[in-house]
Amino acid sequence: MFSGITAKICLTPFVDTFCAIDFGSGRRLTAVRIEPAGARRGPALNESTTTIGTATVPRHERAGTGLPALGHGLRLEPVRAGGRGRVELEHYVRDAFARKHGAVVRSFMPTLLAFRDRGGALRGVTGVRGAHEERLYLEQYLARPIEQALAEALRSRGREFVLRREIAEVGNLAGASCRAAVRMVAHVPAYLMSQGYEWIVFTATGTLQQILAGFGAPLVELARADGASVAAASDEWGRYYETDPRVYAGYLRDADRLSGFIHRGDGH
Repeated sequence: MFSGITAKICLTPFVDTFCAIDFGSGRRLTAVRIEPAGARRGPALNESTTTIGTATVPRHERAGTGLPALGHGLRLEPVRAGGRGRVELEHYVRDAFARKHGAVVRSFMPTLLAFRDRGGALRGVTGVRGAHEERLYLEQYLARPIEQALAEALRSRGREFVLRREIAEVGNLAGASCRAAVRMVAHVPAYLMSQGYEWIVFTATGTLQQILAGFGAPLVELARADGASVAAASDEWGRYYETDPRVYAGYLRDADRLSGFIHRGDGH
């Protein structure tokens, strides 16, 4: 899957970060494709047990903080601002963006998903912001609200409108390793669907766009992420905008194309 990449890095889907992997060492991440199950609804987190399964879609905000193991020894914990362990997650994200882009991140998404291993060690973080909660960060790059921009892009495909409450923005992602990050991201669509979302929106760097194309991800490009559009804020993005980031949207029920990959091997 990554054989066409000459640089010794592996990029994770949906996010603006990277993790190092030495292909020359003989240890590499491999993937086996599982075909998506047609129009069948994708996996959701079970309402009672919160394990991966098929379930009716619950309300946006789930009670409780800890979720059972997701497979591969990972456990998902959604943490809101002010919640227990939030400071640790913010430090984790801040350090990752400083290393990758020379960026100084001081603002974070309302919900941070912590992915921990069996021993409780933090293996990665992903941020989630519902469009119903507040203005999305990436809406600064758009000429209109996200639901209008997405509906306009989908009109030629027969989709007349998209509800704002159906959209979730993903970002603030940092992974302890390439393998952990990919596995972590594979579970994000199921979590979002369990919260009632239909669409995922995110910003992807230039190299990541090529990776996503290789996955065959059915994505819709909405705009170029122009740093000049960002209002003065506390964050300092360093080299980030040199990567030609773009704004994309994906339909979560098509997420089997991504989460249907089984990742294995001895990669870092």
